[in-house]
Amino acid sequence: MPVSHGRGGRDAWVLAIGLLSVIPGLLALRPWRLVPPWHIAVAMAPAMAALVGCLTAPTRWDGLDETATLVYAGSLYLVVRAFAVDPLRRSLVLVGLALVGLEQFTQAYLPWWGGGSVSRLMVGTFYWHNQFSAFMLGTGIVAGVLAVRGTGAVRLAGWLTAPWCLAALLFAGSRAGLATFVLVWALVVVLSFRDRRGCRAVLGVPLAALGLATVLTSPLLMDDSGWFSSTVQAREADQGVEGNGRARLQFWQAALRVGLDHPVTGAGFDSFGGAGSARMPAGSGLSIFAHNGYLQAFSDGGFLLLTAVLLATGLPVLAALRMMFSSRRRGRDDVVDVAVPAALLALVLHTGVDFDWVYPSLVALPAILAALVPAASDGDPGLRDRRTHPQAVTGVLVVLVVIAAVPAALRASALQVPAAERPPWTRAASMGLPLSGALDGFPAISLCRRELESRHPAELRHGLGCTARAAQDDPGLALLRARALVRLGHRDGALDMARTVLRRYVADRPSVRMPYADVLREGGFNGAARHQLLVLRRDLQSRGLPTDGVDKALTRS
Repeated sequence: MPVSHGRGGRDAWVLAIGLLSVIPGLLALRPWRLVPPWHIAVAMAPAMAALVGCLTAPTRWDGLDETATLVYAGSLYLVVRAFAVDPLRRSLVLVGLALVGLEQFTQAYLPWWGGGSVSRLMVGTFYWHNQFSAFMLGTGIVAGVLAVRGTGAVRLAGWLTAPWCLAALLFAGSRAGLATFVLVWALVVVLSFRDRRGCRAVLGVPLAALGLATVLTSPLLMDDSGWFSSTVQAREADQGVEGNGRARLQFWQAALRVGLDHPVTGAGFDSFGGAGSARMPAGSGLSIFAHNGYLQAFSDGGFLLLTAVLLATGLPVLAALRMMFSSRRRGRDDVVDVAVPAALLALVLHTGVDFDWVYPSLVALPAILAALVPAASDGDPGLRDRRTHPQAVTGVLVVLVVIAAVPAALRASALQVPAAERPPWTRAASMGLPLSGALDGFPAISLCRRELESRHPAELRHGLGCTARAAQDDPGLALLRARALVRLGHRDGALDMARTVLRRYVADRPSVRMPYADVLREGGFNGAARHQLLVLRRDLQSRGLPTDGVDKALTRS
């Protein structure tokens, strides 16, 4: 199953755990005996292209996490491909995905409900609403098709999970996610009426989701209640579709220019924030992502990575659509023939308007679905046991690649965690790798800190989103977030947040009064800010500590 916890697999050590969990499956199922060699080549091609990018592009080993993510997805494809060899196992995989979607909703609902307002965006354990929406889009469509076209326990599992997953789509507030669902579900409706199967259920599933969403947003459960559409309306009021679409077009144009400037192997991973900003119009918003998985691949890895990605996504989608439209002609009656193509199509469409593939779980989810496409095909020549020498060599290579990706994932995770908080064994695991860059670098958070110091609303909002978890144990970052909230017009909430941080940390860290004073000054309370600085100076003087920084701040105030 895809790793959906820890920011969709982005948190430290989560991706490494996912890779380690795949190795027993590879050794037990030995997919290289069953899967055609060209399937293995296509599945692992993006990871190999990413490795070439790490060796040749200017940013070098900044792409360790992306490479490990692609290895994880490719190896997961092989495991599922070898496991799902009959209708029962394929149904089990689909039911598992539906249950993962339900579990993600349970993780997301309590924090969202605790916010007390239907205008808040539901983010789950992704901690970002758009990617949470993409995950619920894929699992929700799988669950919905199980309810429509499944039988027995499979159908029941679909009805028990689909309304919750699809209600989460509304609460995530992602216009792209909702539009993609409407488009793909319309296709499912057409197929149901064409086959005269599940005609009432295909309309009942979204109605059940709307009914559930209405209850969850009602005054019975929410202090600040509203309609099921209130979250989307609040998102539209905060950031309209027109402005959002215009910004994305600018990101896409910048990514295309960056890729054309470095056409073979790209500008390197994590380079778009700098290289792309130089190609953005003056005064436009900035982003470290291209908001398009395919253009991001072109910008980061050139035509080499783009070609590998298009093969790994395009071939399964074409095969899935062919399977969907030819299943009736072949006399098949497998729920996989509709669930897999519909969910896979939705995911590859959504990643065309956002940065889904930054999250390992959103790379793994389509890999699992893609593995079910050839596994469900009649007369698949790949499902024969080939006990030959070349297959044994292939198996050894696949396992070695996955094992090598584990320290790469650990190393990428270590770059996100200060040395003082880093387990000693992770350093040993990454020894010997030709890595560049500072050991204690924190590139993602440092970039987000700069965004929090901006005056541009789009940068401030992005900085707030990507620092939410890191700020929980970092008072300086938490107070920087409070200043950003003041700039966005949420002064009262920002001051409440700042006071909470001060009360929590001032006893052990008196210096927290300095950034707290900055928040007060940002909010227009210059007198209160000066008072905090004077209190801090007295405290430092009583301890015999230098007060130069406080004196400079007092002079500025």
